[in-house]
Formats: sequence, structure tokens, C-alpha cells
Amino acid sequence: MLHSRTDTLIQTGPIAAALIGVWTLRHFSDIAEGLPPQLPFGPEAKGLLIYTPDGFVSALLMATGRQDLSGDGLLDGTPEQYTAAGRSFIGYSGVYEVDEALSVVTHRPIVAFAPNMVGSGQRRLVELNGDVLVLTAEHVRSASSVPARSRLEWTRAKGSRSEEK
Repeated sequence: MLHSRTDTLIQTGPIAAALIGVWTLRHFSDIAEGLPPQLPFGPEAKGLLIYTPDGFVSALLMATGRQDLSGDGLLDGTPEQYTAAGRSFIGYSGVYEVDEALSVVTHRPIVAFAPNMVGSGQRRLVELNGDVLVLTAEHVRSASSVPARSRLEWTRAKGSRSEEK
């Protein structure tokens, strides 16, 4: 079932207004105290982040240079290929809400590559500077149980139609 935002007050405020649009990933790093910064998807990660005025969000991130699945179909990969593809991709879509006082946006996935994300609250600290957006998320690295912060730097996308004008 598709969730509707008609039952929710659409938020207004400077942060909510500034988020609306399409953003492209510039840099993605994980930072943990006492450890060197990590680049989970390498130095040239790609991504799109989309916020709509009516409260929907979509986030897609991936490593570059990912191996193709064998065969032509989506289901034609080997278990090893699926594992590698899954470790180099994040994707979800859902709704978002902004806490203007705390400079926080919370993404609430309705669909997601990782099933445990569905229905969760993905809280991000927001820093905006013109056409640059930085989102910071606290989490625990599963391998080390060390608290870490993901820092995602985005730039506002310049659409091909707007460039034609």
C-alpha cells in the first residue's frame, strides 16, 4: 500500500524549503573516534537524494565500478555477485519530516533494499550552505561495535532542462 501524506501537515520552514529538490552525492565517509575515516563506497561513490514538496524522499547510493551480474536478467547473478552488489548499494524511498529547531531531518523508509530499514526512523543532522547539503548520521559499525558517524556531502543537481534556458 502506498502511504499518503494527505493526513500529515506539510512542514514549512527554512530547512524544509531548502531541502526540496534533487541532490547528487559529492562525498561519503564514516568517521569513528580513534580510527581513520573510511570511504564505504570508495572515493568516487555516486548517489541521488530527492526531496519532494509533499514530504517524500528517495535516497540511492552506490560504489562505482560494480561488477555486472552474469546473464541479462535481474535474477541471473550468482550468490557471490548478489553479496558484492548488496555491499556496495544503499537504496530506499519513503517520507521525511524536519525538526527545524534541532536542524534534523528524519527519513522513514516505506520501501528499502535492506528490509530492516522499512518503518525505521533514519535521523540526519542537517547542515546547509547554499547548494551544498551535509547530512550526518550516528550509527554503530557492526564489525567493531564502535560508534561512528556517516557524513554525506551533497550538491544540488542542475537539471538538464534548467541548463537549456
